[in-house]
Amino acid sequence: HVVAIIIYFIQSDKLVHGLSGARSDTIGFSILILVVVIFVFSEIMQLFSERSNYFLDVQNYFEIFNVVTLLAATITISHLHESNEEQEIELELFVMLAAAFFLIATFVFFMRATFLPFSRFAEGLIVIFISLVPFLVVSCALLLFFTYAFRVRTL
Repeated sequence: HVVAIIIYFIQSDKLVHGLSGARSDTIGFSILILVVVIFVFSEIMQLFSERSNYFLDVQNYFEIFNVVTLLAATITISHLHESNEEQEIELELFVMLAAAFFLIATFVFFMRATFLPFSRFAEGLIVIFISLVPFLVVSCALLLFFTYAFRVRTL
Protein backbone atom coordinates (compact mmCIF):
# COMPACT_ATOMS: atom_id res chain seq x y z
CA HIS A 1 0.00 0.00 0.00
CA VAL A 2 2.77 2.41 0.91
CA VAL A 3 4.65 1.74 -2.35
CA ALA A 4 1.46 2.29 -4.33
CA ILE A 5 0.80 5.62 -2.62
CA ILE A 6 4.38 6.87 -3.02
CA ILE A 7 4.75 5.88 -6.68
CA TYR A 8 1.27 7.14 -7.54
CA PHE A 9 1.91 10.56 -6.01
CA ILE A 10 5.33 10.82 -7.68
CA GLN A 11 3.90 9.96 -11.09
CA SER A 12 0.89 12.27 -10.75
CA ASP A 13 3.13 15.09 -9.47
CA LYS A 14 5.35 14.72 -12.53
CA LEU A 15 2.27 14.91 -14.71
CA VAL A 16 0.83 17.99 -13.00
CA HIS A 17 4.13 19.90 -12.98
CA GLY A 18 5.14 18.86 -16.49
CA LEU A 19 8.26 16.99 -15.41
CA SER A 20 8.96 13.89 -17.39
CA GLY A 21 11.78 11.59 -18.13
CA ALA A 22 11.18 8.66 -20.42
CA ARG A 23 13.01 6.17 -18.19
CA SER A 24 11.48 7.31 -14.89
CA ASP A 25 7.99 7.44 -16.44
CA THR A 26 8.35 3.89 -17.74
CA ILE A 27 9.62 2.60 -14.40
CA GLY A 28 6.86 4.39 -12.46
CA PHE A 29 4.19 3.17 -14.88
CA SER A 30 5.53 -0.39 -14.61
CA ILE A 31 5.48 -0.24 -10.81
CA LEU A 32 1.91 1.09 -10.84
CA ILE A 33 0.83 -1.73 -13.16
CA LEU A 34 2.59 -4.24 -10.87
CA VAL A 35 0.76 -2.79 -7.86
CA VAL A 36 -2.59 -3.06 -9.70
CA VAL A 37 -1.83 -6.69 -10.57
CA ILE A 38 -0.94 -7.43 -6.92
CA PHE A 39 -4.16 -5.77 -5.72
CA VAL A 40 -6.23 -7.73 -8.28
CA PHE A 41 -4.51 -10.98 -7.29
CA SER A 42 -5.18 -10.24 -3.62
CA GLU A 43 -8.88 -9.61 -4.31
CA ILE A 44 -9.18 -12.78 -6.40
CA MET A 45 -7.57 -14.84 -3.63
CA GLN A 46 -9.91 -13.29 -1.08
CA LEU A 47 -12.90 -13.97 -3.35
CA PHE A 48 -11.95 -17.66 -3.68
CA SER A 49 -11.35 -18.04 0.03
CA GLU A 50 -14.57 -16.36 1.18
CA ARG A 51 -16.85 -17.23 -1.74
CA SER A 52 -20.32 -15.76 -1.16
CA ASN A 53 -19.30 -13.98 2.07
CA TYR A 54 -16.95 -11.82 -0.01
CA PHE A 55 -19.87 -9.76 -1.31
CA LEU A 56 -21.32 -9.20 2.17
CA ASP A 57 -18.35 -7.13 3.35
CA VAL A 58 -18.51 -3.44 2.41
CA GLN A 59 -14.72 -3.12 2.62
CA ASN A 60 -14.36 -5.50 -0.34
CA TYR A 61 -16.40 -3.15 -2.51
CA PHE A 62 -14.16 -0.33 -1.37
CA GLU A 63 -11.08 -2.34 -2.39
CA ILE A 64 -12.62 -3.10 -5.79
CA PHE A 65 -13.19 0.64 -6.32
CA ASN A 66 -9.58 1.16 -5.28
CA VAL A 67 -8.32 -1.26 -7.93
CA VAL A 68 -10.59 0.16 -10.64
CA THR A 69 -9.73 3.81 -9.95
CA LEU A 70 -6.00 3.03 -9.63
CA LEU A 71 -6.06 1.22 -12.97
CA ALA A 72 -8.01 4.09 -14.59
CA ALA A 73 -5.63 6.67 -13.12
CA THR A 74 -2.58 4.67 -14.25
CA ILE A 75 -3.93 4.52 -17.79
CA THR A 76 -4.77 8.23 -17.61
CA ILE A 77 -1.27 9.12 -16.41
CA SER A 78 0.26 7.03 -19.18
CA HIS A 79 -2.00 8.59 -21.81
CA LEU A 80 -1.35 12.15 -20.63
CA HIS A 81 2.43 11.54 -20.54
CA GLU A 82 2.34 10.31 -24.14
CA SER A 83 0.21 13.13 -25.53
CA ASN A 84 1.96 16.49 -25.62
CA GLU A 85 -1.13 18.48 -26.58
CA GLU A 86 -2.74 21.04 -24.34
CA GLN A 87 -6.18 19.74 -23.49
CA GLU A 88 -8.91 19.99 -20.92
CA ILE A 89 -8.12 17.42 -18.26
CA GLU A 90 -10.94 17.92 -15.77
CA LEU A 91 -12.21 14.34 -16.03
CA GLU A 92 -8.66 13.01 -15.82
CA LEU A 93 -8.04 15.06 -12.68
CA PHE A 94 -11.25 13.71 -11.17
CA VAL A 95 -10.12 10.13 -11.87
CA MET A 96 -6.69 10.87 -10.39
CA LEU A 97 -8.21 12.43 -7.26
CA ALA A 98 -10.59 9.48 -6.85
CA ALA A 99 -7.65 7.07 -7.12
CA ALA A 100 -5.68 9.05 -4.52
CA PHE A 101 -8.68 9.05 -2.17
CA PHE A 102 -9.23 5.30 -2.51
CA LEU A 103 -5.51 4.54 -2.13
CA ILE A 104 -5.28 6.50 1.11
CA ALA A 105 -8.60 5.18 2.45
CA THR A 106 -7.60 1.59 1.67
CA PHE A 107 -4.30 2.16 3.46
CA VAL A 108 -6.17 3.51 6.49
CA PHE A 109 -8.51 0.47 6.49
CA PHE A 110 -5.49 -1.84 6.20
CA MET A 111 -3.68 -0.13 9.07
CA ARG A 112 -6.86 -0.16 11.16
CA ALA A 113 -7.25 -3.90 10.64
CA THR A 114 -3.62 -4.84 11.35
CA PHE A 115 -2.18 -2.31 13.79
CA LEU A 116 -3.97 -1.96 17.15
CA PRO A 117 -2.81 1.58 18.12
CA PHE A 118 -3.77 2.85 14.68
CA SER A 119 -7.12 1.09 15.06
CA ARG A 120 -7.83 2.98 18.27
CA PHE A 121 -6.74 6.24 16.61
CA ALA A 122 -8.93 5.63 13.53
CA GLU A 123 -11.97 4.71 15.63
CA GLY A 124 -11.55 7.85 17.73
CA LEU A 125 -11.18 9.94 14.59
CA ILE A 126 -14.36 8.44 13.14
CA VAL A 127 -16.29 9.23 16.34
CA ILE A 128 -15.02 12.83 16.25
CA PHE A 129 -15.97 13.19 12.58
CA ILE A 130 -19.46 11.77 13.17
CA SER A 131 -20.01 14.15 16.07
CA LEU A 132 -18.90 17.09 13.88
CA VAL A 133 -21.33 16.35 11.04
CA PRO A 134 -24.25 18.35 12.55
CA PHE A 135 -21.91 21.30 13.14
CA LEU A 136 -20.70 21.15 9.53
CA VAL A 137 -24.26 21.01 8.19
CA VAL A 138 -25.34 24.02 10.26
CA SER A 139 -22.17 25.92 9.28
CA CYS A 140 -22.77 25.27 5.58
CA ALA A 141 -26.41 26.35 5.92
CA LEU A 142 -25.35 29.59 7.65
CA LEU A 143 -22.72 30.27 4.98
CA LEU A 144 -25.32 29.72 2.26
CA PHE A 145 -27.71 32.07 4.07
CA PHE A 146 -25.10 34.83 4.37
CA THR A 147 -24.07 34.36 0.74
CA TYR A 148 -27.68 34.61 -0.38
CA ALA A 149 -28.30 37.66 1.82
CA PHE A 150 -25.20 39.39 0.41
CA ARG A 151 -26.25 38.61 -3.15
CA VAL A 152 -29.80 39.89 -2.61
CA ARG A 153 -28.49 43.04 -0.95
CA THR A 154 -26.08 43.84 -3.82
CA LEU A 155 -28.79 43.49 -6.49
